[in-house]
Amino acid sequence: MLKKADLNLKERYVAPVKNISLKYARVIEEALGEKITIYQDFNLTFERGGEIRSEKHFSSGLRSICALCMRLAFVENMYGEEKPFIRIKSYIPSPQPTAEKGSTLRLNKMITKSF
Repeated sequence: MLKKADLNLKERYVAPVKNISLKYARVIEEALGEKITIYQDFNLTFERGGEIRSEKHFSSGLRSICALCMRLAFVENMYGEEKPFIRIKSYIPSPQPTAEKGSTLRLNKMITKSF
């Protein structure tokens, strides 16, 4: 009975958010050129050079962007087409002078267009 309840919970609440977050994962993939996988527990992995790695290998800026994408997926699931006003600038970090600066800027623009 508990397993059935767990399955119902995942189908009703987790699956829709995961499906929406896949849209944002595709945006990240397009900007970075790496395959992103999202699991039922919302953990992320990415493939770089044929090796599967956790999101812990991302820079702090890219991890913040991934966290923002998850939040946006929750917002889309809760509000549907009537999305609330969100001050995006407070969530997206300023790119640091690193090798990922260009990809972070591309992600900022692509995510704001997607939402």
